[in-house]
Amino acid sequence: TSSKILSRLTSLTRLSRGNKEKDKVQQFVLATNSSEKVATDYLKKFDNDVQKAISSYNSTQSSSSASTTTSNNNTSSSATSGGTSNTTSSAPKANSEKNKLDSLYLELKADGEEKIDVNGIIKLCEKLEVDPSDVVVLIIAWKCNASVMAEFTKEEFMKGMNSMKVNSIESLKSRLPSLKQEIADKNTFRDFYNFAFTYSRERGSKSLELSTALPLWKILLDGRWSLLDKWITFVEKEYNHSISKDTWVMLYDFIATVGDSLASYDDDGAWPVVIDDFVAFVKANK
Repeated sequence: TSSKILSRLTSLTRLSRGNKEKDKVQQFVLATNSSEKVATDYLKKFDNDVQKAISSYNSTQSSSSASTTTSNNNTSSSATSGGTSNTTSSAPKANSEKNKLDSLYLELKADGEEKIDVNGIIKLCEKLEVDPSDVVVLIIAWKCNASVMAEFTKEEFMKGMNSMKVNSIESLKSRLPSLKQEIADKNTFRDFYNFAFTYSRERGSKSLELSTALPLWKILLDGRWSLLDKWITFVEKEYNHSISKDTWVMLYDFIATVGDSLASYDDDGAWPVVIDDFVAFVKANK
C-alpha cells in the first residue's frame, strides 16, 4: 500500500529482539529494584535471557519474603499476648508495578532517545501479536494521547499505560478486547475518530494527505458504514485533494445521521460540497 500510516509501521526493518547487555542490566534493575551486580549475576546464569532472570529473582525473593514474614509473625505473637502483626505494605507493591512499567518502556524505547519510535511500536505489535494496521494500535495511541504518529514520548507512554491499568505485555494483551469494545459506543468512537485525524497528519499541517486518509478510513470505518468502498472510490477518482479537518469531522456526522441508505439526506443541509458531490456520485452510479 502507498499509505503513510501503514508504510511508516511496516516498511522499515524490524527491530532485533536482542537488547544490548547494558540495556538488559538496566531492565533487570528496574524490574527488580536490585543492584547491577545482582543483575549481571542473574543474567549470566540465564544466558542473558532477561525474562527468565527476572522471573527467577522474583521467585527467590518471594520465597525469602514469605519465610521472613512467618518468622516475624511468630516473634510478634510470642512477645505480645493477643497482638497481631501486619507486615504487608502497599508501597512495595506499588514500586513493583512501576518498575515493571519502567522495564517495558526501556525494552521498547529507541537507543539513545527518550521515546518509543516506529521500531519500538513494531516490536510492541509483535509482542501483542497484532498487525500494525489493526485498529487497536490506534486505540493504544489514543489512550496514550500521542501527539506524533508512530511515536510515544516516555510521558505519553507511562500515562497511557497507567490509565489502562497495565504494566506488562501480558496485562496489555488481556486489555485489547475491552479496548475495542470501548469504541463500540458512538460518542466514544467520535472522540477516537477525531483523535485519529490530529494524530495522523504531518507536523505543522492542517490537513491530511489522501495517502494517509484513505487507509485510515478503511481501518476506522470498516464494518461501520456500508458505503465506505464507494466513498473511497469517489475520493480517489473525483475529489483527489487533501482532507481538511472539517471534511473529516463532517463525514462522521454524515454517517451517524444519514446512514447507509441516504434516504434522510437533505439537499439543503449544511454538508461540505464534497459530501454533496458524493451523494450525487452514488445516485448516478446505482
